[in-house]
Amino acid sequence: MSVRGWLLFAAMSAIWGIPYLLIKVAVEGLSVPVLVFAPPRW
Repeated sequence: MSVRGWLLFAAMSAIWGIPYLLIKVAVEGLSVPVLVFAPPRW
């Protein structure tokens, strides 16, 4: 694979992976009852 291909692969990995990391950090700060009974805000 070319260098450009590796750079694009790394960029897409970061774009797809960072939101999951942030979700994990946010969920660790909340208790289970809050997650279950909190009303959706959409």
